[in-house]
Amino acid sequence: MIREGKRLFENRASKAMFNAIRERLASEDEQAVLMDGLEDALIGVGHRFGAEAVAVYDREAVIDLFVRRDRMTREDAEEHFSFNVIGTGVDHAPIFVEVMRER
Repeated sequence: MIREGKRLFENRASKAMFNAIRERLASEDEQAVLMDGLEDALIGVGHRFGAEAVAVYDREAVIDLFVRRDRMTREDAEEHFSFNVIGTGVDHAPIFVEVMRER
């Protein structure tokens, strides 16, 4: 793990990806919200017609992070995500996508 202030990265590649996305967001919307502690789940920048750019996170990666890093059960991680992450309701909030993967 690489710790940088409040930010925590699994490896240098995830840190580099985070920095690239952060720079891109800053050039498009300085008020875009990045979630502390979820750096490794950040996957890109989202765009919609008539709206500012937002950070995009992989929902499953967020849940997995809570299970692995914080030692939550899957059920507790889902509940924590629903109430404390996606339920924040702040302006310029990120979106969380469900990436459809083959299983």
